[in-house]
Amino acid sequence: MGMHHGVLVADLPWSTLAAELERHVGDLRDLGSLPADEPLEPEARDDGFLLIGGELAGRSYLLDASFLFSGMAPDLIAEIAAAQGALVAACLAETVSGIFALVVARGTGVLRHHFNSHTELTRPYDTGDPLPTERRQPLEDLDGIGLQAAIKHLGFDADAWERAGSHRKVLFIAERLPRSGALAAAVGSHQARFGIPKTQQPSDVVTLARRDGGFDITRSPYLRRLGKVVSVRRE
Repeated sequence: MGMHHGVLVADLPWSTLAAELERHVGDLRDLGSLPADEPLEPEARDDGFLLIGGELAGRSYLLDASFLFSGMAPDLIAEIAAAQGALVAACLAETVSGIFALVVARGTGVLRHHFNSHTELTRPYDTGDPLPTERRQPLEDLDGIGLQAAIKHLGFDADAWERAGSHRKVLFIAERLPRSGALAAAVGSHQARFGIPKTQQPSDVVTLARRDGGFDITRSPYLRRLGKVVSVRRE
């Protein structure tokens, strides 16, 4: 239920984007083309994170199970955009934990940066002008519709890529993590100012909102690996 992955898009060929990612994090193991009958499902594995990457019409797309390439390491997006003089964007939603992010950079400019963690912040971090889509589709919702609308507004058609683009399986083993810079520092400063005290953060179970108005009790595998268990309330 909901969106539980991230997306990275770039106005670059896949070979160029893959080389840029390797420059920042080390080896990305290309596991070959995804069979046509196999779903595009990134996942966390015992040996790392299985990502799905590829391109359509000279533009790259990456489905990210690690969240590092899709907003949790925002300076990575800015550095690739600056190095290539290209439009690069990333977004993620982990709706069990209430984490949302959007980063948009073109060349040396960061156009938009949004980050929120409903269990850790009293208000989201925002900089840059909101995209036109945000007026009718807020960035935060259970299905990631607002994030998808933002990416499409930037000229990337993830649905068309899923139907007709190239798809490769890539293993990210976290040989090294992306560098933290000014964007991560700004989010850190915001968190210091608007963070929920640790003693007030949920700590027992995950309460997952259902669209019929009820709730399910579950646990987030991703956050359990980080030693966190959180509660998400439906507005």
